[in-house]
Amino acid sequence: MPNEGTRTMNGGEAIVEMLRRFDVDTMFGLPGEQTHIHDAIFRRNDIRHLLVRHEQAAAKMADSHARATGKVGVCDATVGPGATNLISGIAESFLSGIPVVAIVSDVRADWRGRESFQEIDQTTLFRPITKKVFSVDHAERIPEFVKRAFQIATTGRPGPVLLSFPMTTLRARHEFAEEDLEVDARYARWPAHRPTPPRHEISTAVDAILAAKRPIILGGGGVMASGATDEVRALAELLDMPVATSYMGKGTLPENHPLSLGPYGLLGRPASNEY
Repeated sequence: MPNEGTRTMNGGEAIVEMLRRFDVDTMFGLPGEQTHIHDAIFRRNDIRHLLVRHEQAAAKMADSHARATGKVGVCDATVGPGATNLISGIAESFLSGIPVVAIVSDVRADWRGRESFQEIDQTTLFRPITKKVFSVDHAERIPEFVKRAFQIATTGRPGPVLLSFPMTTLRARHEFAEEDLEVDARYARWPAHRPTPPRHEISTAVDAILAAKRPIILGGGGVMASGATDEVRALAELLDMPVATSYMGKGTLPENHPLSLGPYGLLGRPASNEY
């Protein structure tokens, strides 16, 4: 019998429990060796899992979900080719600074290096295109690594994190203490922290803008992630200041607005680049 204040779960159930505590209600993927996760989702019926025909679509859907909702996108894939099919979408999230937690299965921890079916060094493949890669070999550490994944994905420059779970971890049962399952809700959305500059730096910036001969606002992805489009528009209209955007910043100001110069950069509009 479990002790009071504890819950006995297998690895898949523990992962889903942690996802729900981080307010994950939708995820994207294709079943394989990670069926313990899908079984837990089916039994709970409080996460909508959208089945894809190719794992690349799962990664890109998780990326889009994060952009549209402000939550962390979550996708899953099986060991080997399933995991490698995530690479294009995860790379896009990494380059664009979008928080995605990718969950993949792996061969049994005690079978590594024996050329098991579909075995590949997944963690090495994903390191260049993620903020962090974790291989979780012990079920009792699932809450710790899921919490670390969400914190890393949403802080600093947001980006993807990979969690790799061997089959032995997914099916192992453990008695989890309630305090181990508690999460910091700040890391359920992004950006998790919204720093405010000192007032004297704000005053210095205001003076510089007012003294500038040709001031311009460059709107990037941070404007969209922070939901600051109304504030940018108000500032632009107050000072009659044109606005150019990066491609991640498209939508900062409607492109039919008189002060909009459109995107700048290699594929930007001539008006933006010339200004």
